[in-house]
Amino acid sequence: MFPNYKEFYPTSAIPMGENDRTAFIQNLSENKKTLFSATHWVIALEGSPTDHASELYYWTVKVYPSNNENIFYYEYPHLASLPLYSFHDAELLAKEIELQIKADELFTEKEPLLRFI
Repeated sequence: MFPNYKEFYPTSAIPMGENDRTAFIQNLSENKKTLFSATHWVIALEGSPTDHASELYYWTVKVYPSNNENIFYYEYPHLASLPLYSFHDAELLAKEIELQIKADELFTEKEPLLRFI
């Protein structure tokens, strides 16, 4: 079963830099060896209702390993933000993360924007 795709907005696949790919591979556990083929990242904004009956949403920015064809491993989000209560804030964070990825600095940031899952 797919995770929450009711409010799910992914980016195009962004190539992993050499440093980030090395750090990613080193952090893989034995049960995730299928992810060795990942060469890209997909950043996604995922919205969830604040409670069952609410129309208000909180947003989480997640980073998924992917291949160059934008096929991502939805079962294995690698990093995630804390919940954000503004779509605009989540979008801004996603843009910051994209810049880190393009600079090959996703895992070298002194104060990480995301936490490992």
